[in-house]
Amino acid sequence: MLGLFNVCRGDCPNKKIDVLILGCTHYPLLKNVIREVIGPEIEIIDSAKPTAAVLKKLLSKKGLQNKSSAKAFYRFYVTDNPEKLRKTVDIFFNGKFPGKLNRISL
Repeated sequence: MLGLFNVCRGDCPNKKIDVLILGCTHYPLLKNVIREVIGPEIEIIDSAKPTAAVLKKLLSKKGLQNKSSAKAFYRFYVTDNPEKLRKTVDIFFNGKFPGKLNRISL
């Protein structure tokens, strides 16, 4: 990922980029890496927090907000080998994915 951003930045050396919008769901997880590559002079707009706030409001309005204090158990359905993905998924859950990866065919 770091290499990708370096290439993108290298491709645009004469372009004045002052704002970068993180529009994809996983980019906020890479925000620190992105910041390291683009430097402090470019403003980063993170779409994750406002999106989560709107979703929370909508779920609450419709009475669908989860009020349980129980720990979550996740079930992810993947088309690749679940064991191959386990290490990557663990990274997003601070080292240990609390759930099960299920392989499916589409």
